[in-house]
Amino acid sequence: MPACRPTSRRAALRSGALAAVAAVFLQFGLIAGSTPAAAELRTFNIVATSMAPTLLINEYVLVAEANQVSRGDLVTYLLPKDNRTVYIKRVVGMPGDRVRMIEGRLHINGAPVALERLEDFEMQDFDGKPQRVPQYRETLPGGRSYRILDMHARGFLDNTQEYAVPAGHYFMMGDNRDNSSDSRLLAQHGTVPARNILGRAELVYFSLAEGESVWTFWRWLWSVRWSRMFTRVQ
Repeated sequence: MPACRPTSRRAALRSGALAAVAAVFLQFGLIAGSTPAAAELRTFNIVATSMAPTLLINEYVLVAEANQVSRGDLVTYLLPKDNRTVYIKRVVGMPGDRVRMIEGRLHINGAPVALERLEDFEMQDFDGKPQRVPQYRETLPGGRSYRILDMHARGFLDNTQEYAVPAGHYFMMGDNRDNSSDSRLLAQHGTVPARNILGRAELVYFSLAEGESVWTFWRWLWSVRWSRMFTRVQ
């Protein structure tokens, strides 16, 4: 399942007002950031957990077109294998980089990235029960820092070959490292050409608890994740 999907016409009607407010905030700089005023904005909603804890299921995200992509950016793009399915992942490898996972730790150009243990993150398991997951702060070369999850001590993709990122391509990974289909899987995903990138995720403008519907607005008082509303994507 892709990590996100473009907001459909029906979904856009549900959250269009909030998206419009968020777009105005971004365009006029009322939310601190560097998004160009002329940037084209699109909306996507998150349908999978591959970007947890950064993005959660049932969140709506504003994405701005990006002429340049930097290490650490969260971007939406067309899956190279079909050029149709929309994914959202983090850029960890730039053109010319060598990327590898060793014992669950990201290595770039032969060096391990900085990793700091944080308190566990709580999310739902497949039965809807609370599940505590080990959480870390990862810091890439250049200083970009964000949180990641490591659900399994010996995950399927915790040890990989070394990948060489071709010119004009980027290496993508999900923040939920053991539950993400990304560039580590060459046959299903691989590196992403620059032409496939749709834009950079900028803002979570609406967030509902998993399993809740935006149609049941009378439940919003307790179903909206208020602390995540209008927050910048890190």
